[in-house]
Amino acid sequence: MSDSDCEDIAPSQPADDNASLPALFWESMPENPEDHPDYIALKALEEESTPEERAENFKMQGNNKLRVGLKSKNRLLLREAVDMYGKGLGLQCSDTQVSGRTVGWSSGGPFWQE
Repeated sequence: MSDSDCEDIAPSQPADDNASLPALFWESMPENPEDHPDYIALKALEEESTPEERAENFKMQGNNKLRVGLKSKNRLLLREAVDMYGKGLGLQCSDTQVSGRTVGWSSGGPFWQE
């Protein structure tokens, strides 16, 4: 390969350039995320779900992180599980059954039961 061949190769994009990625895989928020169609679609999905559905989703994510974290003794995953439970509780949904289960699981309850 000659030196002239190297000049024809375009420099690679920076690793943090989210413009070419779907919104689901963004590592950081771009300046105008509301201009990206994927972001708009994800926001619409979030708005369509009820607080109870979102709380249940956070609980399930917390359960998965807790299960893997306990099995692998990974403190980071355990911390993330607590964060997921906290997000679920932060929604303050009107369904006391979902809120109660989230509190139970966040306090070390039987995470494997549904």
